Amino acid sequence: MPWKFAPARPMSDNAEAMSDDLVNSTVEFLKQQKLEEQRQAHKASTEEATSKTRASQTWHALREKVRNFCTESNAQLGETAFSFQVGQNTELQVLADLPKGRQQLQAHFDAQSGNISYTAGNLSGTFRPVLEEGEFYYSDGSDMVSVEKMRLILVHGLIGRKTY
Repeated sequence: MPWKFAPARPMSDNAEAMSDDLVNSTVEFLKQQKLEEQRQAHKASTEEATSKTRASQTWHALREKVRNFCTESNAQLGETAFSFQVGQNTELQVLADLPKGRQQLQAHFDAQSGNISYTAGNLSGTFRPVLEEGEFYYSDGSDMVSVEKMRLILVHGLIGRKTY
């Protein structure tokens, strides 16, 4: 025996209102999702620009601190023991004539990632930028490091000093 279906009944006013509410709430939900995605994309873009700007500022401050170290040390020694050189805007090099021989410090700034890689004597590593909850800082992989701490690490590596 074939199935028989009851004829379709017209929708009641209450059912139509429920259908309209579902459409309206769905449209509102999707609009809110889109706005949130746009806000997040804008926030990420702003944070990336801020991070790149701060990384560049940190690099320039570090270069200046290393340059000042060389100048002040040479003045106090009365000789040119530390020779500061800048290859490109993203590189620095210090040659040091020390009692144990000539040592070298090289550092490179990657403008895209913000990383500062270095080799100082037998020491090498990378300082990486971190943007966490709106706070920007550099890390040596385990600790937050200031520009001054970076300078100490580089100089102590250059002269062969183990502590900083």
